[in-house]
Amino acid sequence: MPSFRSGKVTTLLEERPGLQRVEVDLGDGNERAYVLTQLTGTVAFGDRVVVNTTAVELGLEHLVAHAHAYLGWTALRRDDVKRAEKHVREAVRITTSRGDRGMLPEIQALLACTLADAGKVDEAERYALEARETVGPHDTISRATTRMALGIVRAAQGRDEEA
Repeated sequence: MPSFRSGKVTTLLEERPGLQRVEVDLGDGNERAYVLTQLTGTVAFGDRVVVNTTAVELGLEHLVAHAHAYLGWTALRRDDVKRAEKHVREAVRITTSRGDRGMLPEIQALLACTLADAGKVDEAERYALEARETVGPHDTISRATTRMALGIVRAAQGRDEEA
């Protein structure tokens, strides 16, 4: 059954045709939300809105994080680094807030590669190193992919011998 909460728009994060990304104070802190402007019209700072909170209340945030990671990966493959960065950052934010260490290293590694492609090598290095620290000792595949991400970042830094 769907669930809804009302709150006030505190921040306008992004706007494009048909969609706004906002933060809404739901009484216990700010939460991010999407406004489908073709259905509801646009919102402004301070507007009272009703937010569909079903996915969060059902514990489906991890699926939203997966979707953002996949959209980021797809955008990266299409050379849309700016869009990729936005989606992957959102996936990291959701996964971190959930404390999901199973998925987090892979998304951190993807963000490191995305940032390296964007020329943000210092931040890329930070995420690549965090991914290496986050991965579990028995997660062989994630250990390999996070090592590869660090190598990609090292190459982007011109440190080929360490890559």
